Formats: sequence, structure tokens, C-alpha cells
Amino acid sequence: MKLWFFLVKSALSTVILALSLIVLNSCRSLDYLRFAQRGKNIMQIENFGTSDVSLKELDKVELSGFSISDYQHPLVQKYIYDYERYGKKTLEAIMRRSKMYLPTIKRIFKEKNIPEDLVYLPIIESGFNIKAQSWAGATGLWQFIYGTGIQYDLNVNYWYDQRKDLYKSTYAAAYHLRYLYKVFDNWLLALAAYNAGAGKIGRAMKRYETKNFWELAEYPYIRKETRHYPAKFIAALIMIKNSERYGLDLSGETEEEPVKMLMIEDATDLKLLAEAASMPLSQLKKYNTALLRWSTPPQREYPLYLPANKFESLKKALAKIPVEQRVTFRRYFISIGENLSSIAKKFSIPIHPIAEINKLQSLDDIKAGQYLVLPIQGLKKASALDGQIKKSSGKLASKQSEPAKNAYIFLYLCSSQDSLYSLARKFSVDLQDIMRWNNLKRPEHLRSGMALVIKIPKSKKNSL
Repeated sequence: MKLWFFLVKSALSTVILALSLIVLNSCRSLDYLRFAQRGKNIMQIENFGTSDVSLKELDKVELSGFSISDYQHPLVQKYIYDYERYGKKTLEAIMRRSKMYLPTIKRIFKEKNIPEDLVYLPIIESGFNIKAQSWAGATGLWQFIYGTGIQYDLNVNYWYDQRKDLYKSTYAAAYHLRYLYKVFDNWLLALAAYNAGAGKIGRAMKRYETKNFWELAEYPYIRKETRHYPAKFIAALIMIKNSERYGLDLSGETEEEPVKMLMIEDATDLKLLAEAASMPLSQLKKYNTALLRWSTPPQREYPLYLPANKFESLKKALAKIPVEQRVTFRRYFISIGENLSSIAKKFSIPIHPIAEINKLQSLDDIKAGQYLVLPIQGLKKASALDGQIKKSSGKLASKQSEPAKNAYIFLYLCSSQDSLYSLARKFSVDLQDIMRWNNLKRPEHLRSGMALVIKIPKSKKNSL
């Protein structure tokens, strides 16, 4: 009997796997792209946000208050029990991290008329870790995924990730919460949608014909994480707001530190900026968590955050440093047949600084289809080389990773013949963008059977 049961179970598993592969393989055809556009395939990645409603319209949305006393439920009591017995130290550690961010979040939420209690949402989103990143690629205090982030102008490229910018991401979170409340007219449903997406909650409401979140939470259509998400947040909020009753040490709330922005022209080394401001590099980075590299971005002005008392000193110090003495940077797309020596010779740049900045293990450690960062002495020389770099790379490096807001987004199932380079050519998108969309650290991490997110600008639809 056991053998018979095992054989039947194995056969069923094989059939289910085969059907799954058939469905996934449909992603590989461009017919799937057109099919997904009609919204008839569950694998479509939904795109919503400011493309549907403008920020000015969101500012007009009237919001009700959010009171934790309104949401008594057994799940809330369960999480209070869990926090009280197993999570006190974790909550205290999270709230210690929050002190640097809460005053700013409270100010922005007050400006946008968001209920103040929602400032604590990062407790369960990121633990108030501004560099937090989930397995799905959600990033920052507010855990924006790439697709939702660009709806609120949180841009991501090689040089910076604005989902890690305290000010920009908090404004984006305020607008996103306003958007979700506009859609659902209920804070519990809005919180669930913050976790699972508006489309998922909307489909659940339609399927079960209810607008009551607790009723939706009784059905398995919504995953457990989402069913428990509002209760988990409310329980943490009750603990925080009644810290003495629950024995939590949350003393020492701070005030918002005055911060100013200084516009930095072109790419400028952060070490140089820190020295000019007479502050440790680590402190400068703490104020500018969106920066991903050792410098500000090239070919544009970039707002650098500084303690207000450092603003004038840095401004004066920079004015004394001639722009031609500053090292700036450009990204160069490596073409087939090129090597480090030929690239260095083409732009009259020494080989070893290029190798050091790009952390190359050897002088032969570059491949066609990748990018190389070139250090260039002086803005005048960099400007003179921009045309040559543009001609060689096909387009300016600074433009390569700008997000396409109007894009068709779908899943592509990789085969053993696929490479990131071939996929970039196949869909006319940037190789580095494919890596970022799918949180791939290196091109060789691509595997047969892997489902990749691909985003094609709508302007390219007719050419596919």
C-alpha cells in the first residue's frame, strides 16, 4: 500500500511540474507579452501608482484617523503575547535605531496629513534599517520594490538608490499610503495592500465579496504574511505606546537634526567631500545612504545631505579646489574585442587607477557587455571625452540605468542557451538593468529554469 501511494504521489508531482513548466515557458514568447498586457495572466506583474493618479490629486484625498483601539482581534492579542514574551529586546533595538529617522518621518507625515501612528510602520517593514533589503528586492526603511518605487520617482541606477534616501522615500511612502487609502477607504485594507499589493487585495475582496479585512484574513487566498501583517503592526504599536505597562525601555526620543542640501556638480569623490567638510567619511555616508559608490553621480548635479553646521564650510572649501584638480568618473560599455589596455589608450588614462577603482583581480578581468568606470582628471577633460564615450557605448553611461516608467513587465524563463548578454540584445535593454531588476550580483549567477523580470519600454513595443 505504501509503495502504491508513493508511485501515485510521484506521478502526480511529475504532472504538476510538467504543467508548471508549460505555463512558465509561455513567458518566453512575445505572444505572452501581449497576453499579459490584457491582464489575463496571473504571472503579470502589476504596475500601479502615480501612473493612475497624480501626486496633486493624492494631496486632495481626505484621510480618516488611525486608532489602535479600533482594531481588537485575537490575532492582535496573539502578537502582543509573542512580543511580550519573546520580542521585547528586538523591539527595543528597533526603536533605538528609529531615533535617527522618526523625527523626520513625523514631520513629513504631519505635512502630508498621514495619521501619526503610521510613522511606526518601518518596525515591521525594515526594523528601521535604512539599508534593509528583502529576498524579493524590496529596499530601504519603507521596503519599496523597484516597480512601485519608480511610480513615486524613487530612481535606481548604478550610482544611487533613492529607496534608501530618508527624505525621498518617506515622501513616497506618504503618497503611497494616501493612494492605498484612496483605493480602499479603510486603513486595514490599505495596510494589507502595502504588504501584498493593491491588486492582490482587490481580487480577494472581489472573490469573497467582502470589504472586511478580518473576514478576508480567514481565507487562504491571501498569504499568511499578509493576513497577519496588520495585526502584527497593531500589536507592536500597542506595545510601543504603552511601553511602561509592557516593560519596554524606550527612553531618549530625539529631535530632528537640521540638515541642508548642497548641490554637487558632476562626480566628486566622497573622501574629498568629507575632508572638505571636516567630518569622518562614515558620518557623511550616514547622511547620504542612497549613494551606492565612492562618489556622487557623473554628468548631473546631485543633492548632498549635510549637517547644517557643515554646509558653509564645505561650500567654501569646494570653491577653493579648482574643478580641474578634481577626479570625476564616467561609465564605459565594453565592446567585443576590447581589453583594458586598448580602453586606457583610447582615453589616455593610466591602466592601474582603472583596475583599482573597478576592483579587477587582473588586467584581463573584463568582458564584453559589462561596464567599466573610468577615472578622469578634471571636468574639462571629462566633458571633452563625453562625446567619444557616447559614440563608443551607444548612449551616455549616465542614461543607461534610468528607469522606464511606461514599461511592459513580464517574466522570462531562462534556458541553458541564455546569457544575460544575449537577453540584453534580444530585448534591447541594458544588461546591468536586468541584473538590478532581478537582484543578480554577477552575470554568471544566471541559471537555466530561472524566471527573470524583464521590463520593456512601451515605446519599443512595436519593434518587438
